[in-house]
Amino acid sequence: MTKTYFLIDDEANSEAPADGYAEELTAVSQGSLRVEVYRPTSLQKVLEFIAEVKPDGLLLDVAFTNAPTGEGAPLAYDGIALAQQIRTLQTRGLRQGASSLPEFPLIRFSKADVIREYVSGDTTSEDLFDEKIDKAEIIDDPVPVAKRAFGL
Repeated sequence: MTKTYFLIDDEANSEAPADGYAEELTAVSQGSLRVEVYRPTSLQKVLEFIAEVKPDGLLLDVAFTNAPTGEGAPLAYDGIALAQQIRTLQTRGLRQGASSLPEFPLIRFSKADVIREYVSGDTTSEDLFDEKIDKAEIIDDPVPVAKRAFGL
């Protein structure tokens, strides 16, 4: 059985683009995991996309500072705010019997320096995520990362 995860990440033109992470995780999973990249746009469009595709899980970058908005302004939210909105909608759906946003694992997937900048000792966002993965782990040894994602 293949699980499909979406990596929501704004990095397209960096030295370690999101597409490379997705390809590496897919390749080392031996067919158990397929990771596809989705570039964040407005919060509403991202949530509509998630509700439509019903992923088996999400890998969420924390900072969306390089996301193209088409208007030149940065996005008005980050990966932590997106995770909070997803969890709120999932909880509300469970209470109301709705099925537009099913439960699935959320993995915080970011670089250590970004986590230091955005989280900086504030652990209130920790419970939003089922797993936390530093992007450097993909470079060092991607196999355990793919196994952790599949295992969720």
